[in-house]
This record gives sequence, structure tokens and C-alpha cells, in this order.
Amino acid sequence: DSISLTMSEDDGREAFQTRIVTELTATDNDTEAEGEVVFRLAPDLSSGLFSVEPITDDQEFTAEIWTVSRLDREEYPQGITLLVLAIDQGVTPKTTTATVSITLDDLNDTPPELHLPEEAVVVSQSSEVGTLLLKVNATDPDLEGQLHYKILNNLDDSLFMNSSTGEIYLEKELTESFEDTSHPIMVQVQDWDPEIRGQQGTEKNVGLLEMIFRYDNPNEYP
Repeated sequence: DSISLTMSEDDGREAFQTRIVTELTATDNDTEAEGEVVFRLAPDLSSGLFSVEPITDDQEFTAEIWTVSRLDREEYPQGITLLVLAIDQGVTPKTTTATVSITLDDLNDTPPELHLPEEAVVVSQSSEVGTLLLKVNATDPDLEGQLHYKILNNLDDSLFMNSSTGEIYLEKELTESFEDTSHPIMVQVQDWDPEIRGQQGTEKNVGLLEMIFRYDNPNEYP
């Protein structure tokens, strides 16, 4: 026999609470010990996430599968398959098996991760307005949520960041005050849309990248 079901992953932002997965029933026409059935989970990499709890019933043998640990879709993106053993208690035990296939629905519970260049980004001060300077990358293992980018310390509003793509453009001409100076740029990414009221996401992730603005003078800067 086989059972297929879908349940949500556990929210990593909240305390773990055990949940029932499904109920199993078995019958055995034998008498006495040969007719008594116990349920067990076959040992595998995911069996430690669940337990089998018997239920007393005079007519049939029933058990419930419960979670005993957090279910994380990012750890089991293809779902979880359990092999359940129903074993009678005879002198020569006989076993029947059933599979329980669990698909995990995603929750937006994992913060995105920024991937910023380790070296300074050198920008020519003769760059035209609208020039693409850099594309910031971030990854999010969650299926839910959409990444939104933002510059927290814009240089005299000289930069523009596309909130959806992470691309940073030159917004206006650079002045001599930026010449050959290192400027730390604080970039933020979040996995929810700040324009949608009531939408929830995970913690914001903030990182620093360095920009250096230089004149195009080959004699001065080889």
C-alpha cells in the first residue's frame, strides 16, 4: 500500500511543535500473538524525523505517525518517503510494508544571502549617466518571496539601484569630491515586497561593497 500527502514545512522562525502526519490501520485474521500487529519505521536518513504511536482498538490495529523534529523543505526538496513495517508477533513474524510519500510545501522562512565582490569596484568619473556599474547578486533557497534590493547610504543620490534586479546605475554626473576616494556602499536585500502592506518575510540582509571613483588619466593612474 502507499499513501501520498502534502504538508507544510516547519517555520524556522517559530518554536517546533509536533504534528500528526497520517493514521495507519492493519488487520490480521490470526489469533493470539500471531494476530497482534506492531508498526515500525524502516531505518533510513529521514526516519529520525518521525515516530509511530500505537492506538488501542479492540477491532483493529491502528497507529499514528507524528513528527518529532523540524521538517525543512530546503533539506528535502524532493520530499520524504517513509517505509512503514506492520509486523505480527508470531513465532515466525510476518511483515507487510507500506510507503508514505510526503511533499513539503515551502514557507518563506530562510533569509536571503548577499554575494558581494571582495575587491573594490573602480568607476571612471567620466562614466555617463545611466551606466551600469554593478549587478548585486543574492540567493534565497525559499520558493516563496521575491528579492528586493536597496542602497542604504546613497552617495549624494549619485547611484540608482533597481530594486528587483540588484543592478546599480550611475544616476548623475560625479563631482570632483569623489575623486580617487574609497566609498563604502551599504546594500540591503530582503525577501518580501515593502510596497505590499501586511506581507511578511525573513530578516533583512545587509552587506558592504567598496567603490572607488577615478579620473581617466593614464599618466596619473597607470
